[in-house]
Amino acid sequence: MTPSAKKEMLRMETQAKFPYLIKIVHEDLGTFRYANCDEAVEYNDEIYEPAFFSVRRGARSEGTIQNAELSLSAVDQEWIVKIRSTQKRAKLYFVAAIVYGTPIEVEPIEIEEYGLKVASWNDLEISWEMIFDENMDVLIPSDVATSSKNPAVWC
Repeated sequence: MTPSAKKEMLRMETQAKFPYLIKIVHEDLGTFRYANCDEAVEYNDEIYEPAFFSVRRGARSEGTIQNAELSLSAVDQEWIVKIRSTQKRAKLYFVAAIVYGTPIEVEPIEIEEYGLKVASWNDLEISWEMIFDENMDVLIPSDVATSSKNPAVWC
């Protein structure tokens, strides 16, 4: 975060928005950009369209970051058709941003990348499980090298 953005956040009186910006990139369906605010946001020369969505962040601890959840409005049923048309996973680029000043400036506060895994939906919303790091889910049993299992080691 730049010093000017930090200064705006620490001021006693300021007008700023703190939207989430998400970019969903899918190999077959294309790229979709959304901001959870009332108007479009330009960030890195890309336009993020206003949309209604929420993000439930995964808990963080010393050694792990748990999966998160994205819920997107499904009132128009457009995303349900997209999900049913493919078997491939999408990538989600997530930016927590601050929007302030005249002229408008948009700066990232936090940037993360997730994989969208399990989708479920109803008449109102679609929810995806957002996987921070799939490699953390791979469990490999440990094995001990002995002379019978690895004879070349014991020569």
